[in-house]
Amino acid sequence: MDIIDKTLRLLLVEDSGSDAELIIRLLRKADFNLVFEQVQTNEEMKNALNKSEWDIVLSDYNMPQFDALSALELLKSTDRDIPFIVVSGAIGEDTAVSIMKGGAHDYVMKDNLARLIPAIERELREAKLRQEKRKSEDDRKYLEEQLRQAQKMEAVGQLAGGVAHDFNNMLFIITGCTELMMDDIPSSSPLHQNLNMIMEAAQRATALVRQLLLFSRKTAKKPVIIDMNDLIANLMKMVRRVIGENILLEFQPSCNLKSICADPGQMEQVLMNLCVNARDAMPNGGKITIETDNIVIDDYSNLKREGYKLINQINSLPEATLATNSKIFENDQDTILEHKEFIVLTVSDTGCGIPNDIQERIFEPFFTTKDVGKGTGMGLSAVYGIIRSHEGMIYLESEVGIGTAFKIYIPVAEKLAFCVEKGILSTENAIGNNETILIAEDDESIRKMMVKILESSNYRVLSAENGSQAVQLFEKNSKTIDIAILDVVMPIFGGDKVMEYIRKIKSDIPIIFLTGYSRGMLPESISSQSNYDTLQKPVSRSDMLSKVKEMLLRNRKD
Repeated sequence: MDIIDKTLRLLLVEDSGSDAELIIRLLRKADFNLVFEQVQTNEEMKNALNKSEWDIVLSDYNMPQFDALSALELLKSTDRDIPFIVVSGAIGEDTAVSIMKGGAHDYVMKDNLARLIPAIERELREAKLRQEKRKSEDDRKYLEEQLRQAQKMEAVGQLAGGVAHDFNNMLFIITGCTELMMDDIPSSSPLHQNLNMIMEAAQRATALVRQLLLFSRKTAKKPVIIDMNDLIANLMKMVRRVIGENILLEFQPSCNLKSICADPGQMEQVLMNLCVNARDAMPNGGKITIETDNIVIDDYSNLKREGYKLINQINSLPEATLATNSKIFENDQDTILEHKEFIVLTVSDTGCGIPNDIQERIFEPFFTTKDVGKGTGMGLSAVYGIIRSHEGMIYLESEVGIGTAFKIYIPVAEKLAFCVEKGILSTENAIGNNETILIAEDDESIRKMMVKILESSNYRVLSAENGSQAVQLFEKNSKTIDIAILDVVMPIFGGDKVMEYIRKIKSDIPIIFLTGYSRGMLPESISSQSNYDTLQKPVSRSDMLSKVKEMLLRNRKD
């Protein structure tokens, strides 16, 4: 009940017309804005409870076809907390006690109806207090569940990092040795074909580890020049398999789509997450449309014509209301001013839509409207994080009952620094000029494999099995060593300590850190330094040689 306007929805269980009229008149005299229904049988009361919500039930004790105790049991079977007051003629003390034990909140004699209004007002207040207490308890349980969810996700993230380190070490050996064997076996040989299958399986395993790291958001992006049309086309088969047969999937690529500088794995993750969300919004089937296009946003007025509105202050989760059911989530104004050319990836569906009151929260970690066990609340949060790291923007438009469209804006490749063409250095172009490389790796199999790869590519290699040995080797050969490749986690001294020691001797030496984790998980003692780069295990021979060559060339220019 709303105490201010005294609206009262009354279910009256009463067979006497005159008694019912007396009660109604009394309530209206007390200024209640009354909505009521009178019932006399079990079936009538059941129908009334099913079709409407009620604030209170007033019931006669005994009727020809029904009684108060039966009405009370019927109400209790619905699990609703509705005050139940018996209004009856003379009843004995034993009967009154049995009524209260049965769950009635009060009883009022018909010859003393002056008690009825105070009793109703009291029970309505207490019902409201119980409702607020239940809400508070539900909120507490929700927060506890969110905390448990956060702790679970953190544990999964830690597990993913640990698995990635050990698993990537093994994959590194598998891929490296396979590549070396493929060099020695003619491509026409059946053995070469078998090795190709091993490499493909290892690459799929590597992709699984990458998914784990993306899930835990402990991975750094590896941007290359990519064509989103090609990436989407290659992913369509997997998307179709994931969304199911009852959903129509349509891809409308733009002609002459410009390239972007992005991590292809993370772009795949964005597309898959949006498509899975769209699928879940259409349990009975529907349509998902994926579109790409080019767009130029050269000034504020042009941005405004596109239907956007710049925001003055950027928070940790930027947002600006654009229309009743539209929002833009972006990095900052500088992104728009710096980047004028974008590609637009649109993923739209014909699903249930996103209510306006929760649109502001959809990118929050762990926020989900799905049932328990059916969603982690991480999908759109990961999408937001990935697009943010690529200096992009996300535009949402949704209408309940009609559908949802996400528009992803990513700057074209020319506008981003530190992006290299895929395969810019072939294995042949990455051959060394007899430079000396210091390797520190505690895994013997990996160390031997790396030495073989580098020596076969015209590099001189000094190898150490731990950090202490690496320091000793550097002290003896500091003048001839051109670059160091260091494992991050090693016995005695870790890679960060080795870097600290050797840079005291040769401050400008370039360093490559080899790790089973990602760059995003490197300790601050490394990430705060300059003139270093990383190779995440497992790394292909061509990628390793390209990185070594790139660092050597960069150091010469500096």
